[in-house]
Amino acid sequence: MKILDLASGAAHFLSPPAAVENTIAALRKNETFYGEIAGLPTLREAVAKRYKSGYQVNLSPENVLITAGTKHALFTLFSVLLKPGDEVILPAPAWFGFTEIFKLLQVKPVLLETVPEDNYAIRPEKLASLISGKTKLFLYSNPGNPTGKIYAKPEIAGWLQVLEKYPEIKILSDEIYDLIVYDQQKITSLTEFPDLQQKLMLVNGFSKNFGMSGWRIGYIIAPMEILEKCVHFQQTTISGVNPFIQEGAVATLETLPDFLPERLQALHKNREIICHWLDKQPGISYLKPQAAYYIFADLTHLLKTGKLRQKGLTTSETFCRYLQEELKILMQPGEKFNAPGNVRITFAVPEKDLLEALKRLEDFLALA
Repeated sequence: MKILDLASGAAHFLSPPAAVENTIAALRKNETFYGEIAGLPTLREAVAKRYKSGYQVNLSPENVLITAGTKHALFTLFSVLLKPGDEVILPAPAWFGFTEIFKLLQVKPVLLETVPEDNYAIRPEKLASLISGKTKLFLYSNPGNPTGKIYAKPEIAGWLQVLEKYPEIKILSDEIYDLIVYDQQKITSLTEFPDLQQKLMLVNGFSKNFGMSGWRIGYIIAPMEILEKCVHFQQTTISGVNPFIQEGAVATLETLPDFLPERLQALHKNREIICHWLDKQPGISYLKPQAAYYIFADLTHLLKTGKLRQKGLTTSETFCRYLQEELKILMQPGEKFNAPGNVRITFAVPEKDLLEALKRLEDFLALA
């Protein structure tokens, strides 16, 4: 039986052809030596142009640092901004990678609980109530992972208004899925807001939007004082990102219209397939994702009743373990996102694999 991976955060799409061709060309030109620590000027300029065309933001390339993936971008920022014992306010459900980095750096996440009944809203008053003398950072994802929630401009403005009273608290937006949106919606980037206190930061990368997870290339956008510290950290740790990889990234940004619309169309179709299937399943609830490529489904009712409970499948962890062992289907349990009872299902997979996984699940649930 084929293993069907609906757990991965990496889409199944191949790398953009122009990225591959440019990288090979750069290798043939022997662009294999140390590059500039902050990144190739051409790539930093290409990133700045992306925000000019996509968000009408006049971004200086000097405020961009090219990193070895977005995880490295996060680790760099957390390393230069935080020390052991500091607190970071983090809306939950949240991507588990954040908390794993916090463990390494001995930083304390303070969870701001959000719920589907409130459309996973981050309420300003709740944010204000969690601030302490140890709070140094407010971190959010837009779109949300695992929820696929898009936070609109008025919502973000409300958080910024609360945090304006605390100039020492930095604000970081993870926008790694910002181009994977549905129903003609649009992400509001943190770069669209004025940064009078010089504390607004953003991380993004090439893994999710462009199917380039193995390339390990991302970036930080931040005020100069923060970025200079990050450049020094990068010089000390990795010296800089491979120049030939960056050449491929430049080509990606220059050819977005050649490949992105077709991929979004395929993801939209898969979203409709899985949502239509879920709508027919009793005991499972979910919110239709506005962006990204995950369904975050609530199985709480299902796990409390029927034969699932008799099989000992009373948590999302035991449910996912059973699916892996018996049905060869991989999903992420909600416990990893601080949301027990839920599962994260990736639909950035070939359509035939998604249909086969749903068939196996339907046959199993019919017997349960």
